[in-house]
Amino acid sequence: MNSTTVASIVIGAVGLAVATAALLLTRARSDLLGFVGASWKRLRRLLSGPGRFEAGTFASRHVIPKSFPEEELLPYEIGELRFPLIVLVGGDGTTTYEYPDGIVCSWSSKRYDMPPDLLQAYPDFLQRRKKAAEANRAVLENREHIRITDYSFGLRRPNEDPWPLQLELTTTNYFTTLATNYSMDQRLPCSQSLREKYCVDPRDLGNSVLSNPLAVNLSVVTSDKRILLGIRGRKVAINPAQGPGYTPAVSGTAEVTDKDDTGCYSPFVTARREAAEEVRSEMPTFESIRFFGLARTLRWQFPFLFGEMRLRDLTASQVKALLPRDHWETAGFVDLPFSPEAVIDFVRDVYRKTDREKITHSTIYAGLFSLLQSVRYEYPESWMDFVRELSTIETHTTV
Repeated sequence: MNSTTVASIVIGAVGLAVATAALLLTRARSDLLGFVGASWKRLRRLLSGPGRFEAGTFASRHVIPKSFPEEELLPYEIGELRFPLIVLVGGDGTTTYEYPDGIVCSWSSKRYDMPPDLLQAYPDFLQRRKKAAEANRAVLENREHIRITDYSFGLRRPNEDPWPLQLELTTTNYFTTLATNYSMDQRLPCSQSLREKYCVDPRDLGNSVLSNPLAVNLSVVTSDKRILLGIRGRKVAINPAQGPGYTPAVSGTAEVTDKDDTGCYSPFVTARREAAEEVRSEMPTFESIRFFGLARTLRWQFPFLFGEMRLRDLTASQVKALLPRDHWETAGFVDLPFSPEAVIDFVRDVYRKTDREKITHSTIYAGLFSLLQSVRYEYPESWMDFVRELSTIETHTTV
């Protein structure tokens, strides 16, 4: 075989290889473009459809994991109002949880352990939050709190209501909350944020690595048939008041000392303690408190019990005349007639303002949610009429 023949064979082989590579690249490019096109269509559908929400929360990609149906992780909606939270149980307008057997608490056998990379990042996350609190001259105290590990419920006949509500609990503290729930967008050593790696599904309390302190949020109805909403203080460590800085009238975190006469933790004791501090009711009774359900915020993924307290001993003007003890947390109150028309008009106006000014203060939405839940339970037969009323709100948020 002479050199010319060899050269021809080599050139032919090279040509064949180049042609094959070009074909493969063309096919790969076609597949890639198809994949990108399909992904872009999905992304556009997500951002332009009901999955997008801006008011009071974060980008949708953080809360819609691939392994869960998208519609189950969207914000709670009432008409055109979107609240950055999900209701885990209750809130149906009929199911309530009263003392002593409506909520059953038990201590978890699971130990709360952080994964190694979160434990490594913990000191830095905490220091960042401490600096932010100091910049706001906020009150910062590392109290021991009740952590909700998981929840379940029974089914009560004849309507199979989700009752009683069963809470599995352990302990945590405020610094751990600052370094986990309030640090979800900080980067772990792997460069993923805490939210991206560990907090994909806010419904999954059982596998959560966050501090998850249990909170109670209650609207308050006074003896003269008015409903109260708190005004959030400016010296809190997280989410100080901005714009219409509203918050539920009674709102606070469960502490390990909140025990009933049996020596066990009770959220009713938490609610009574917070009411004594914030609305200064001398003798709030367990009978005056009823919870409507359990929910979780989407931004910081805080679990909270929501419900209502009825004050038999105080009018709205009397409550407003009593300065809350922790006035750096709750600066005061606004009161409304406890009628559907007054509450809906107020909620509509505040929601428009928060949307117009792009305020993403989640306690505002918790406060509005609290008001509407009281209306739903007080006037269940008219609830769908209220939803229609709230379906005509014009907002600046593109959805």
